[in-house]
Formats: sequence, structure tokens, C-alpha cells
Amino acid sequence: MISRRKVLGLTLSTLFLKSLSFEEALAVGADISHGSRTKNQIALTFHGAGDIKTATDILSAVKDLNTPITVMAVGNWLVANPGIGKEILSAGNDLGNHTYSHQAMLHLNYKQALNEIEKGQVAIKKSVGSSQKY
Repeated sequence: MISRRKVLGLTLSTLFLKSLSFEEALAVGADISHGSRTKNQIALTFHGAGDIKTATDILSAVKDLNTPITVMAVGNWLVANPGIGKEILSAGNDLGNHTYSHQAMLHLNYKQALNEIEKGQVAIKKSVGSSQKY
């Protein structure tokens, strides 16, 4: 089980970069670094890919904290882990489309990028029974 402190202190290095070099991670494109600077709020996001045990530990910990998160799921991860999409939503979390196979979108042409997004959307629909609007 992941502790409360670890959930609140999760970094890209513990969830995402453990299989990528820093340079490879930068190649996937720019991240949104902040939201409104006039509201006191925070959004917790999780990269839905990799070890399913990490995902279920995080889902359990945020449930214990009564803190919903947004899981930006990679489509092939949803396909490989049937039921995780419904588990994410039934716990009151949000589920977003993070493409099908997490390609470096800046290196794809328009048709390839659109295909990644559309395949990710299909994976979400198959996983949870409806399309998300992300």
C-alpha cells in the first residue's frame, strides 16, 4: 500500500520516468504546468500506464484520503487491464484519453496523431462502455 505522504509526493520519476531517460521524457511534449493562479485548488493526475499494482495502490490511497484524481489512461494499458477503467470511474475519479500507445506526438504527422487519439478513445469506450469527452 502506498502511504498518504507518498501519494501526495508522487513525482514523474516514480510513476513515469522510471523507464525513460530525461531526454526521452522531454520529447513527449510540453506538460501543462499550472492552472488558475487566482483560485486555491489543485488537480492530482496520474499517468495510467505501467504496473497495474502501482495504479491500484494509488487508487486505494486516494480513496482513503477522499481525494479524487484524474487518470490520463494510455489506451493499450486499458486494453491490457480489463476492468481498471470502470474501477477508476466507480471510485469517483475522472478518466482521460492519453492516446493509445503514448507516442511522442510532436514527432507524428497529423494523421498519425489523430489515429493515436481516436484509438485511445475507442479503448476508453471499450473499457467503460462510453466515450469520455477529453
